[in-house]
Amino acid sequence: MRFFDRHQAIAKLQSKRLVVLMTIMQILTVLISGAVFGLVFASIGLFFHWEHAENFCFWRTMLLGSALVMPVIAAIIVFAAWLKFDEFKSGGRRIAELLKAEQITQQTSSTKFRQLLNIVEEMAVSSSIPVPLVFVMKGEPGVNALAAGNSELDAVIIVTDGAINLLSRDQMQGVIAHEFAHILNGDIGRNMWLMAFTHGNFCIGIVAEELIEYEAIDWALLTPLVCFIGYILRPLGLLGTLLALAFMSRIKRVGEYHADATAVELTRLPSGLSEALLLIGGNAAKGRIKRKGGFETSHLFFADNGWSFSSLFASHPPLDERVIRLQPDWDGHYLFESDEDASEFVGTYKAMGNMLKPAQKREKIAQQAAGFAVQAVAMSALGGLGSATGSTNPTGSAADQLEEDVPPWISAGSEYEVELAPILREMAANPQGAGLILAAIRIGQFDQDKQEEIKQLLNPLVSANLLQLLPEITSLDDAQRLTLFDLSLDSIAAAPQPVKALLAQFVDQTQVSTDEETCIARWAWQRMVSRRIKMAPKPTAQFGSLAQLKNEAVGLISVMINAEPGSLAEGQYAFMRAIGHAGLDRVNMLAPQDCSPAVIDYCLDQLELLAAREKQKVLFACGAIVSSNRAVNREEAWAIRAVCCGLHYPLPAMVPGQPVSPAV
Repeated sequence: MRFFDRHQAIAKLQSKRLVVLMTIMQILTVLISGAVFGLVFASIGLFFHWEHAENFCFWRTMLLGSALVMPVIAAIIVFAAWLKFDEFKSGGRRIAELLKAEQITQQTSSTKFRQLLNIVEEMAVSSSIPVPLVFVMKGEPGVNALAAGNSELDAVIIVTDGAINLLSRDQMQGVIAHEFAHILNGDIGRNMWLMAFTHGNFCIGIVAEELIEYEAIDWALLTPLVCFIGYILRPLGLLGTLLALAFMSRIKRVGEYHADATAVELTRLPSGLSEALLLIGGNAAKGRIKRKGGFETSHLFFADNGWSFSSLFASHPPLDERVIRLQPDWDGHYLFESDEDASEFVGTYKAMGNMLKPAQKREKIAQQAAGFAVQAVAMSALGGLGSATGSTNPTGSAADQLEEDVPPWISAGSEYEVELAPILREMAANPQGAGLILAAIRIGQFDQDKQEEIKQLLNPLVSANLLQLLPEITSLDDAQRLTLFDLSLDSIAAAPQPVKALLAQFVDQTQVSTDEETCIARWAWQRMVSRRIKMAPKPTAQFGSLAQLKNEAVGLISVMINAEPGSLAEGQYAFMRAIGHAGLDRVNMLAPQDCSPAVIDYCLDQLELLAAREKQKVLFACGAIVSSNRAVNREEAWAIRAVCCGLHYPLPAMVPGQPVSPAV
């Protein structure tokens, strides 16, 4: 999440406005109730004085009736709210009791519980507040959590069993940081206040029901007028409750955005929080809470707990809107519950028809972000943002993104260490050794007959050394060969001209016509090495929008998908992820028989002429294809390198067999 300080500031300002509006709404509820009763009393009085209507003061009677009723309505709301406040005076412990959650301590034997406690302690240190008590709702498969209390002194953190069992450490840290954000931002105390006053409005309806039910039991003890009051009070109580719920839900939704931004500030790791939200969206149980206490506490949870009965009264923003603020390049699909769901293409993620909704929401959020700078300047004048408002426009419209702005997945595999003999690393660092390694890798890509043919054509200056190195290179696995290729390709750029000339001669001797080539790995080697030797300058951008090269983008995506054998469903899933990243609409994947290295060669030549910002869309689309099945195969690893090279990005660290998160 970029500019999280601005997200915080805007959310905080909106929350304050909504709290003021809810206070006004409570006053209006009392005024409207008084006005309705005053009107009813005046109408009844006019009915009984119809013969002397000219002597009856309708408006005075109405004002008198309103003045008598309004204090009663206000007293009901305040008294009921006070009772609710008194019920929650013990703070978060009362909420834990209501949800039947069990406290966990350091004496627990569960590794998962100890990890949770460690995360809570880390966040307490990071946010400089006392360590809250931690409770677990056992038997709840939904992924959810909440923070409750009147202040940081009596706050508690409550987590479901589902969250403990399914979330990784980074994801759990994001969730806990979100709950600590509610404590830091004062949301937990405000939530108690909202619960209390909403209960006060609800009690108006309770009083009305009591009056009506008592009338049904013993009519003789109640006058028709009192019964009539109960029937009038019922819709007013319902209206007040609905208004209070609507305002409370709106305040809570804004508070969730504020807490998400604060959580990013605490962890500096947006991916942990966004992946937790994605996992909730892809989990069968989602964030649902089964126990009855979930209804009253629904607005306290990290995600919607399943008790919301309408979007108007939803206590949380939609998951996809929260994810896009944290991960603007999200492809629109939630995380699968298991590998089986992904391989069979039957997970609980969104339907493919909704694939392009995130792209539309990204545009909407970008438009909202354009106004952040203007609002930030205004808030700065009021002392709301301080020095944080000095940042540039977050939309980045003034300057294009450069190729040096590397997508995170390119370097994400740097920790995936590949073992190589030290002597091979030394050779790869030397331009002459790098040339021999590149040639040996190339020979190993052909069958035995072709290898013998190439050996007969070798230059005598390099023949002996190359043939001696060849068995060593062919004995390496795919990941080792590819890593060695990367190191050697970097070194060859600095090679003296004679070495480049010898390598260029070797390239010509082993050249395969692109139209006849069938192997992605051989095509990628030929394209990258040829370009690195020639050191051709980067062309000037000629296309400002990917829509102008939509067919070429679809061709590149289709060939990359067909580089890995798989089911039709898996291919369609990867395609939808890719076009979601690229922002393409109404496009179809090419048939397998139409996909060849010649197609990708042509498409890359055209896409190289895109503006840098549009190139990055293509790169993210290709990354989504590679990560769609959570692992990298040999053809994908070669293809993604050729794409990065063609679009003038650094070579990625991806190697065959490396696990890749689908949230990339």
